[in-house]
Amino acid sequence: FQPINNYRVCENQSDGFANFMFNTMDAEILNGQTGKQVLYFLTEIDATNRTNAIDKTSNYQNVTNPQTIYTRVENNTDQDCFGTSSFIIEVGSNPNYNEPSGWFMCDDNSNDSTEIFDLSTKITEIESGIPEDLTITFYSSLSDAQSGTNPLPLQYENTSNPEEIFVLIDNGTICTSTTSFTLNIVQVPALNEPSPLVECDNDGNGSTLFDLTEAEVEILDVRQDDIEIAYFTSMNDVENNTNAIANPSSFMNTVNPQTVFFKVTNTISNCYSVVPIDLIVELPPQILYIADYEICDTENNTYDLSEINTAFTPETGGISFSYYSSSADAHQDVNEVGPIYNYQTTSDQLYVRVSNDETLCYRVHPFNLVVNPTPSATQPNDRYACDDDYDGYQTFDFSTQNAAILNGQAPSQYSVTYFDSFISAQEGVEPLGDVSSVAHNSTIYARVQNNATGCFSITQFGIVVYPKPVVEIPDQVICLENLPLVVSAETNDPSDSYLWSTGETTPEIIIPEVGSYWVSVTTENGCETTDDFNVDVSEVATIEFTETIDFSDPNNITIEVSGIGDYQYILDDGFPQESNVFENVSLGYHTITVFDAKGCSSVSQEVVVIDAPKYFTPNNDGQHDTWHISGVETLPGTVVYIFDRFGKLIKQIGSNTPGWNGTYNGNNMPSSDYWFVAEVKNDGETFKVTGHFTLKR
Repeated sequence: FQPINNYRVCENQSDGFANFMFNTMDAEILNGQTGKQVLYFLTEIDATNRTNAIDKTSNYQNVTNPQTIYTRVENNTDQDCFGTSSFIIEVGSNPNYNEPSGWFMCDDNSNDSTEIFDLSTKITEIESGIPEDLTITFYSSLSDAQSGTNPLPLQYENTSNPEEIFVLIDNGTICTSTTSFTLNIVQVPALNEPSPLVECDNDGNGSTLFDLTEAEVEILDVRQDDIEIAYFTSMNDVENNTNAIANPSSFMNTVNPQTVFFKVTNTISNCYSVVPIDLIVELPPQILYIADYEICDTENNTYDLSEINTAFTPETGGISFSYYSSSADAHQDVNEVGPIYNYQTTSDQLYVRVSNDETLCYRVHPFNLVVNPTPSATQPNDRYACDDDYDGYQTFDFSTQNAAILNGQAPSQYSVTYFDSFISAQEGVEPLGDVSSVAHNSTIYARVQNNATGCFSITQFGIVVYPKPVVEIPDQVICLENLPLVVSAETNDPSDSYLWSTGETTPEIIIPEVGSYWVSVTTENGCETTDDFNVDVSEVATIEFTETIDFSDPNNITIEVSGIGDYQYILDDGFPQESNVFENVSLGYHTITVFDAKGCSSVSQEVVVIDAPKYFTPNNDGQHDTWHISGVETLPGTVVYIFDRFGKLIKQIGSNTPGWNGTYNGNNMPSSDYWFVAEVKNDGETFKVTGHFTLKR
């Protein structure tokens, strides 16, 4: 057996069930065999057993869609000599569609009978109002359409005129439909490009009369029948065939330069050609063409039309602008509607009259004042934070306010930016970053702008940066001589609360032992500061003794102390040192201070360094006027003998005398070296010290 094609029935608005006449399949199934007959069955078993055969001469309605039908081909003379096969019956719906109309297109000025047709417009026509999802393709022949081969592109350039286009319509079922329509290109009148018409502005109002018919001889250089001529001031009017110039032989220009359009229409085909005619008048102001001027809606529905002036011409010097609701009013300069204009709709048509202040030449131009809605800017809640570094500033992520400010408006259509001043927000300059550091008690201005129109609204919210408590407790020392140790975290704010690591909640506590501690201070606004500190123990030093080496060069002092502290030593007003030995100490009285490096009390003791000065200058200037052993007053009973270089005794002085003034028997001794012998008594012992010094005058 040859494979049997599916038996398909296509219906209009099918319910999936149809009548099948199976005897129409006999010829295909027999495929030229003679002496045989074909029987039809619902099951393969019935076909094999030759039971329950379907009456092939009567209509059979399928029970499922699709459905398998089984065949038995048997010899007419011997029923037992047979073979079985099967095929599918299917029911489909014919596509519903609109019959396409013939397509007439006017040729362009070339009149070459060739144009580009956008076949997608026919798809729209064919499937308009059809609920089915149709696939529509176009072909240059019926056979291509029926076989679905060589489809045409949607942007199709015709190859003949007229040309029949065939359409294959497929609704996604087993059924398709074909139809056709004709492309027709109609020639347009032949026109020549005219020279400009130039007129002088004789009356100084910026407009003058033109006889547009003067151009007809140049444009129509040959006789053409069945044509209609019209003049228009815009291509929009040409295409819509509206606002034709009523009296072309006496046309008053409205702008300068102005182009009017010469339209020649074939009255039979209704196809037309258009050529522009330039009208040139001297001195009128030049302006930019604006079809729509977009503004943002205001609360009182008013707009200062003078804001539009620079849109028509950036150079406004010597030019005046006025606005009107009609062209007639603009030309007559009456019923001006500006500069503060109360718009009535979202797209009012206005007319601007632009006049040269010197020549009074003017131009009138229509435009639409398009009013775009202003976005909503909902005021969000203020933002609060604790100052993390005590500088009065805190970093905020403003983008977290976007949702509240937009309040349901689509973020894809609106942008939100933030500013630190209302003026910056108005001008849209110097925006803050989404993440910015802001000072305490700042006002932030949020600008919500429509991404498409640029219209915006502004709202504001406050930034409150609460100060954190200032708690700076240095490491502490328990001084045994100054108990108890009281540590305070007092902030002088009665609303602050305290929590110490000891569990206490007072501003200050007594700490009895060494260790690590912390305190947490929280303000009424929830700002918290925690400070850690350590506590050590120490005590004031006890000076056991000081050892002074006298009559030596250099002179040294050694201090011995007791105590548990870490001690440092200071001689007079010098710098502290860790060594307890001071070297090269000058003669005389000195104060030794021992202080605890951990902060406990210091202790001081006065010491004296005893030695003989190297020189003196008895000139009564108050400095070194006498010579004596430094610190001798602390050595009662000490006697000093002074000799000249010849060994003569010049002076004997005791421990309680002011010293030698450089005289002998009332006479000044000369500058020279002198020698001394000191019998020193110290702590019950006597020893002798000798040396020399210089008298300088």
